[in-house]
Amino acid sequence: MLRTGKQPHPHVCSPRSIWEYDGQTAQIDYLIVTRKHRFVLECRNLYGNIEINNTRDFIRTMPAGRGFKKRAFIHPSHKITVI
Repeated sequence: MLRTGKQPHPHVCSPRSIWEYDGQTAQIDYLIVTRKHRFVLECRNLYGNIEINNTRDFIRTMPAGRGFKKRAFIHPSHKITVI
């Protein structure tokens, strides 16, 4: 755990946490805890142009040869299960 900050906003940052519950596991890139809030951060190493369409799909456009290639991927919030 990395403890940083001084009053009035002390917080704890925990990088790369593995959580287990009811036989399920989840990997969290960063968990930041303050007195009032908890933040779960997912980090991605993406390149290209990222667009979000009106149905919340992520579409990445990347250079490919002389043109461009598009690839859709799942919105990160769709991977979350609330218990």
